[in-house]
Amino acid sequence: MNKLGMTAIIMTIVLSIGGILFFPRLTFAAKGNKLELETALARAEKSDDELEAARHQLEAAKQRKLSSETILNPKIEGEMGWQKSEKGESEGELAGTINYSNILAESRTISTQLDIAELSYEKARLNYRENRNEILQVVAEKYYSLLEIKEQIASQEQRITQLESLYQEAEEQYEDDMLTEAGLLEIEFELETAQQHLKKLEDRARTERKLLSRRVDIDPNQLELKSPENFSLIEEMNLKLKDLEDSSELIQKALNYRSDFQNQLLAARLAEKEAKYISSQKDPDLILSGEYNFNDGSRGQASLDSNYELSMQGHLTTEDVLEDPFEEKNDWEITAGISYEFSDGGRRKADIAEADAEEKEHEIRADYLAESIEIEIESLLYDISRHRTDVEIAATNLERAELEYNSALTRWQKEAITESELLAARSLLAEAEMEKINLEYELGRKKIELLGAMQKIYSDLISKN
Repeated sequence: MNKLGMTAIIMTIVLSIGGILFFPRLTFAAKGNKLELETALARAEKSDDELEAARHQLEAAKQRKLSSETILNPKIEGEMGWQKSEKGESEGELAGTINYSNILAESRTISTQLDIAELSYEKARLNYRENRNEILQVVAEKYYSLLEIKEQIASQEQRITQLESLYQEAEEQYEDDMLTEAGLLEIEFELETAQQHLKKLEDRARTERKLLSRRVDIDPNQLELKSPENFSLIEEMNLKLKDLEDSSELIQKALNYRSDFQNQLLAARLAEKEAKYISSQKDPDLILSGEYNFNDGSRGQASLDSNYELSMQGHLTTEDVLEDPFEEKNDWEITAGISYEFSDGGRRKADIAEADAEEKEHEIRADYLAESIEIEIESLLYDISRHRTDVEIAATNLERAELEYNSALTRWQKEAITESELLAARSLLAEAEMEKINLEYELGRKKIELLGAMQKIYSDLISKN
């Protein structure tokens, strides 16, 4: 193989790898697959900028929690220095100190601090989950909107095809003096109106395609959607829709998943912990300390306080502190102390009362929110049931409109009815087609709305929990 051929092969490999690394948006579409809703949501969950920022915010909260937990870890620090004074006869003194501290057990104060840090992280996690659910709900709704427009376009194209065929037949009748010019113009106007409406639908489709493609990180020109069969989204996700009077299971699931409701319960617990922490501050501070001084100037110290924190310190020096090196100057000292704040002017009492009031506030809000969620879920269940009935009625109306239009077309061809009557029948058929499409997708959107109200879009469509 010559050098030119080898160079071409190498360049092909490099460009292929570069395409994978630098153009990941095209990777999915290049396979020719149609994008399913579950895949769209999974891609949005990974690539959405808002969610990426929210993930970093959650990570920051996690690190704050981990930082607070380090209070239980042992700590060691050391210092070393050299000094020489003008009056000193030596070449200088070298001194070093090492400190060690450790929490031997959790006191009431430290335990409360750790609980508050844990609950704060849980609150951040709930906020992230709520943010994620809202974004995924938007993606699901846009997915359905684009599918709806796609079917509307298909229906409109079919209508235009029928009108074009009708117009050609009308032109032949006009040339044979079997149709007036006014009748021909009426059909032509109907055709032009349908074509204009098709253009509007195509413009809407382009806009919706761009919005969705940005969320799922796929080139809009490569985006092809797969329609869910029969819009059985809820059933496929193990959410059994029972009769309206038996909606308690879904309501309980909503209360377990809804971040706004869980946040109110969490805020109440945080206020409770805050009150306990403030109350623990009035406990007396106890400390037991000891010190031992060596005759060479070194010394050791140790202390234990009421928070079960053990501190030890060792100090070494080269300073010659003894005039008589044989003189024994070792000594020790033990100290026990207690401090107590007899009065803080009522500040602590007021702070505890404030925390108690906040706890009651969030409990009341949680109760009110639970009632609102129950009403919301029952209303959505009713809407889904009603839309199912509407879809069945729309399907029946479409069958009737098709029969009436075919009958009108036959009668028009036999000159039994006018062009206006024929076009009126065709308009009714077009309206019935659009009505069925709209109701089917509205039913799908209501199911997505129910999942959104329960905040189960991620768990049921992506993680399958």
